[in-house]
This record gives sequence, C-alpha cells and structure tokens, in this order.
Amino acid sequence: MREDADTPLRGLSREQLRRIDEVVPYLSYADGLLHAFGAPATELWPGDHPRIVFFPERAVSNYRNLQGAFSRHFGSDALVYFALKSCYVPAIAQALHAAGAGAEIMSAFEWRLALRYGFAPDTVVANAVRRNEEFRETVLSAGARVIGVDGLEELEAVCATARRLGVRPDVTVRVNPFETDTFFGGSSKLGTPAKEAGALLEAALRSPDLGTVGVHSHQLRKCVDPQRFGTLVRALGDLAADASTDRRRVAIVNLGGGLESRHVMEQQGVDCDDFADVAKDALSGMRPGFRLILEPGRHLVSDAAVAFTRVLGTKQTADAHWAITEIGTNVLVPFPDRAYRPVPLTWNAGDTWQTYHLSDAIAAPNLICGNAPLPESVDRSGLAMLDCGAYTTVYSELWGCDLPDVAVFDGGRTRRVFGPAEREGMFMNLYGGDTEAATSLSADEAEVVK
Repeated sequence: MREDADTPLRGLSREQLRRIDEVVPYLSYADGLLHAFGAPATELWPGDHPRIVFFPERAVSNYRNLQGAFSRHFGSDALVYFALKSCYVPAIAQALHAAGAGAEIMSAFEWRLALRYGFAPDTVVANAVRRNEEFRETVLSAGARVIGVDGLEELEAVCATARRLGVRPDVTVRVNPFETDTFFGGSSKLGTPAKEAGALLEAALRSPDLGTVGVHSHQLRKCVDPQRFGTLVRALGDLAADASTDRRRVAIVNLGGGLESRHVMEQQGVDCDDFADVAKDALSGMRPGFRLILEPGRHLVSDAAVAFTRVLGTKQTADAHWAITEIGTNVLVPFPDRAYRPVPLTWNAGDTWQTYHLSDAIAAPNLICGNAPLPESVDRSGLAMLDCGAYTTVYSELWGCDLPDVAVFDGGRTRRVFGPAEREGMFMNLYGGDTEAATSLSADEAEVVK
C-alpha cells in the first residue's frame, strides 16, 4: 500500500466529501442524506445486501462531453466508440448507443454482445490480437466499421479473407510508437514495436485488398495529462505522415482509450477540451479528411456507477484504523493505482471522524481505499463507493464472498437487474451445486469421505 501524498489510493478529503456535488455533480447531501440525481440513497439501496447502481444519464453526459470537445476541431470526423470491455451492463451500452456512440469490441463474444445491444455492424470497431477464421469472416462479411489488426500475420490473414469474400475493409494497424513506455510498451504482446511499425503500415497501404488504412495505438492508462496525450497523438500523426504517399495515405488515426474517469480528471483541473486542443495541434500536419477515433471505456462509465455497502465493523492494527466493508474485492478489483473512494451516506454535524483504510472481510491483504476520512457512524449508516462503473462487474469472481446486486437508476426509478437468483444461477452453472440448499452426504459419498 502506497502512503505518499499523491497516491490515487487515498480517499477524498473531508471538505470534498462535504461538497460532494463539486466532485461528482449528480451527488449531493439533502437533510443529511446522500442523494444521486435527486433520489435519496434510501431509494437507491434498501440497505441490506451490497449493490452497485448504474446511472446511464451520467454515461451519456460523459460521452457527449468528450465527443463535443473533439468535434470542435475535427467535426463529424471525430468518432467515439465505447470500449465494451469496460462494462457489459445492457442499460449502459444501450444508452450510449442511443446517444450516438459506436462500440469497440475485442472478441467474438463482445461482437455478439454489441449486436444484441443494438449496435449495427458499421458502428463497431473490431480489434483483436488474433482471430480464428470464423470470427474474421464474420466481422468482414458483416461490414464492421473498422478492423483493427495487431501484427503482420493478422494483417495478411485479414487480406486473404477479404479477397476471398470480395470485400475491402477499412483497417487500422496497432503500433507502439515509443521505444519504451508506458502502459502497453516493452515486451507486451499488444501492438507492433516502433522499429517495425512503419513497415507494417506500408504493407497495409500497398494491399489491394483493403479500403482506408489507419494507425492505432493505446499506450495510456488513467491519463490526466494532456501533454502526455499530445505526445502519443503527435507520434501517431508523424507515423501516418511518413507512411503516406501521393497514391495512398493513412486516413484514420485511432487514439484508443486510456483517459481517466471524468470527475477525477476534472479534479486535476483538466477537461476534455484540453485533450482535444493538444490533439488538434499534434495532428496539424495531417492532410484534411482523416477520421479521428477514440475508444474510451473508463472515461465514459467509471463514474456512472456507485456501490452501496454496509460496514461490517472496524478494527485497529499497529498503525492503522480499518473499516471492513461487506462489498468485496471480488468485484471492486484491487489495482495498485485504483481506489474506490468512500462517501458516507449520512452527514451529521455532531459526528466524530476518523481516518480509515478500507478493505473487505476476505482473508487476503486487499485494499479498496486508503487514508479515507469518514465519520465513525459509518458502521451504522453505510457507505457509497465512487468509480464503480468500469472494470468491476466485468471482472466479477465467484470467490470469497457474495457478489453485490446490480441495479440501474433510469427514468426516476431503480430496478435491480442482478440479484440472489442470478447469483445462484451463476454458481450452479459453474459448479453444478446449490449454495442455498442444505445438503447431506449419501451413504456412498460418506464412504468416499471416510
């Protein structure tokens, strides 16, 4: 656990909590009780089993904010595709689709999900490190908007399938434009290293089997620095310009994802306009008429969900106070640079406050959030946890403790979409057992145990 002042594992300050609407605009306190989109926490959560509540309205707001910022400079050629991998909740994906977002998928499974959620094939970017022939043929014959390829072998396979089907797909080739870096650099399986990237792009441009050719990179993670973003954009723009000729040019620049949650970004004093501005400058050397693609996941949906949980109790160790939450790290997945910051459900002037580290009751040294000031009454009133919309439910594990309920708040009401029956079904489908039913050993089973 990192304890330095800048660690993202720290909770919000007491003043930030008091003025929570300045951190997450749809949250507020009224009469001492936390509200979301005007609904009191007691309407969002019955107060028993842990629950994650998704807010499609916030996801749509995040999409429109990002798309609006980039369209100021790039017009209708700025396209935002929701990275489906970050959240499979249908109401979220369908709301983003209705708002105009496309979908970015990475597998045949996600392709099926995208179609089920209403995305037409020509609004889908299909990325993959490698595909089997069945999946390759499916996305090409269906007319996926862009086919992302991740190396020469897959590029050659896409060209062969396209030639056989008589189609000419638009493709982007994924590259790592830096010698060393960042999130997906070094020995990662993802992308083509900088030294080979130009040759891969030129091979794509020479192919008569392809339509428009582009370049793609995703080397940022939880980025809040527009200048760092600009460095990546400029590297891709330079690569595109170097590979282009008078006959064929690179006409798609896919910047991938990697932007931090919107409210975290804005806490750092930056917004989407800052990122759009540096992208405009970094791509000023590109010929007009190219498409700019963004593939955000976390930025669109991370702060579009809040988890609600009871606090089971507190404990003191040698150097820390701990608050033990009922919601588990089997869904609030711990990462070294991620915190699910707690917000008290009630705010009473007479509360005594304490600084806690938060974790669950699982016998493993996991951390949900560190150094979080909270009223000592949280073990009676409960907590809300921020930034629970991305890479939580998609990473859920049937391990250690029960999964939370999942609900959606939309149209002024809350509806549960995942609860006890679904949890039981998951367990039975995986293991063939019933966790609710009391069981006894048959005579034969007892003999085996002996």
